[in-house]
Amino acid sequence: KLLPCPPPQRRLAGRPNSCRASASQPAIMSRATSQFRRDMAGDAAGLMLHPQAPQLVRNHAKDNIRAMREKERQLRGQRILQASQRPAEPFKMKQFSEAKSRVFDSKSSQPQLPRLQHLQQQQQQQ
Repeated sequence: KLLPCPPPQRRLAGRPNSCRASASQPAIMSRATSQFRRDMAGDAAGLMLHPQAPQLVRNHAKDNIRAMREKERQLRGQRILQASQRPAEPFKMKQFSEAKSRVFDSKSSQPQLPRLQHLQQQQQQQ
């Protein structure tokens, strides 16, 4: 139960306020504050004659998750399309267009260093 506060008096310096708030007073004060704001808005009759729907509260976290999932679907579709397409031909300069790759040639057809040739000849003789 709330105790009524005495009427405001001139406070003397150094004296504590004798009116103390109880534990439930902040809840009552917040309700009173909101009621005061509604009353002072000056639109009480207007709201009764033309009621407005409450504004929808937007759930940004849910929207973010929805956007991430949509982006994942788009990327998944792009990867599937890219996998089904043939890879592009690698760039080759005109002057080397007729040159063949020697990566997979056998090693016997490649020229060897003279020192290696000499060692191989010695191994064959033994």
